[in-house]
Amino acid sequence: MSRESRCDGKFDCPDGSDEKDCLSISPLVEHLVNPTPLIPHRSQFFHEGYAVFSEKGQTGKLCAEGMEENEFVRSTVAESLCKALGYERVLFSEIRNDTEISQNNYVRVLDPRAAEISFVRTSCKKREAFYLACSNLECG
Repeated sequence: MSRESRCDGKFDCPDGSDEKDCLSISPLVEHLVNPTPLIPHRSQFFHEGYAVFSEKGQTGKLCAEGMEENEFVRSTVAESLCKALGYERVLFSEIRNDTEISQNNYVRVLDPRAAEISFVRTSCKKREAFYLACSNLECG
């Protein structure tokens, strides 16, 4: 399957696995683009790092520009991301300057108050990215 078919909103695999793990947490995008498997075919799992998206072969970070002054938006996004990734709670969330030179793909939250958070591409001129830590990974 091509990278462009992963996380494109269409189920290409019978089990839907090509549409799983489209959101994740990682200290660097590089860890997801070129993972070092712990076990063959199984990549490392992070509970703390940048909010990272994968879509149609592209991987990047959640731009935090505009969230600086809005604690409600930051906490809502953090809680939604942690829950979507199977965690029970947020340890912390903050805005960090993205120093990963090879990384230039960003999305922003379309409407943080919506029942389901969705993202749109953005330029993220200040390179401020959303960083968070989640805890209590639920089983199953």
